[in-house]
Amino acid sequence: MRIVCMKEKLSLKFAALVGAAALALAGCSGSNDSSKDSSKLNVSTSFYPITYLVEKIGGDAVAVNDLTPPGSDAHGAELSPAEIAKMEKSDLVIYLATMAPSIDEAIKTAKIKKSLEIGQSVSLLPRTEIAAVSEELPNVDPKAKADDHKDEAKGHDDHDAEHKDDHKDDTKGHDEHDDDHKAEGHDHEAEGHDHEGEGHDEHGHNHGVNDPHFWTDPNRLAKAAPVIADELAKLDSKNAEKFKENAKKIADDLTKLASDFKATLSKEQCTTHSFVVTHLAYGYLAKENNLKQIGIASFDPDLEPSPARIAQIKEIVSRDHVNTIFTTSDQEMKVANSVANETGAKVQVLDPAATKRDKSKDYMDVMKENFKMLADSMNCK
Repeated sequence: MRIVCMKEKLSLKFAALVGAAALALAGCSGSNDSSKDSSKLNVSTSFYPITYLVEKIGGDAVAVNDLTPPGSDAHGAELSPAEIAKMEKSDLVIYLATMAPSIDEAIKTAKIKKSLEIGQSVSLLPRTEIAAVSEELPNVDPKAKADDHKDEAKGHDDHDAEHKDDHKDDTKGHDEHDDDHKAEGHDHEAEGHDHEGEGHDEHGHNHGVNDPHFWTDPNRLAKAAPVIADELAKLDSKNAEKFKENAKKIADDLTKLASDFKATLSKEQCTTHSFVVTHLAYGYLAKENNLKQIGIASFDPDLEPSPARIAQIKEIVSRDHVNTIFTTSDQEMKVANSVANETGAKVQVLDPAATKRDKSKDYMDVMKENFKMLADSMNCK
């Protein structure tokens, strides 16, 4: 009921915003808008990794408008009337469905000329599949784990609570649990039930059945490059060959980055293949490199760990020889420090690059730093 109400409020809010956007269009004529050059394609992007690709592929033939401010929460982006007006003026809007509800709503409500939903091109994975490489907790007291679920699940419906009890009562008609959930379209069920926060929109984050964080694996981000080049070519045929060449170059660079990291993580070189992070943003990276990602607060960065969960993390840190607690943003430092204080581990920021935190560093720079920190934390030599 709460989710429905939030969606209704969001729709009303956007109806007002879109109305205001028409007024903002006139006001934009005198503003300092870098995307005004009529000789260039104007492209709006919903978050930084896509911005990075468009800039690399489009070069000086494209002006890019990133809808997510640097350092902000890419999942909770809010759009002003002026930003919606820019979207409506754009020749193309590239976005990832369910990543940011406000952008999804604008795509439906505003007068968008052309849009590209990039998730269909990068083979997004179900949260259940990401959970398989993210929440393996052997040798943990089952009662402690059950208590942890109770703490995190306050305010959630009885249907979810029943499913969390090892799915004992969920076998009838569910011979293939994952396939059934996909067919039914039950977003909260397909998350694997260890990841309640985002799936239930507790904090306004509802990312659906699939994990949206595909760009943390450079190989998967590379898949988006030729798709973006094709869309740009449809709008600007005279630069089509240039777009194609640029897309191949950046895709090759991303593939090499991923390959170099995988070589560093060979089992002969590292003492552990586990890493602990405040929330599960690195499932694609973990799956690609046979790593085990342990999320303190599952998919939801706003959930603080319960005492039972901290006890689990302490055991994991000891068992898997983990020396670092990673946080994905400065806002999550409190959670990371609370666990680090209990375990003796150090705390570092593992930037998922959903937005551009540092103007002097691009996606490749950030990922290279991330990979070095991960390799160091796993004692890779």
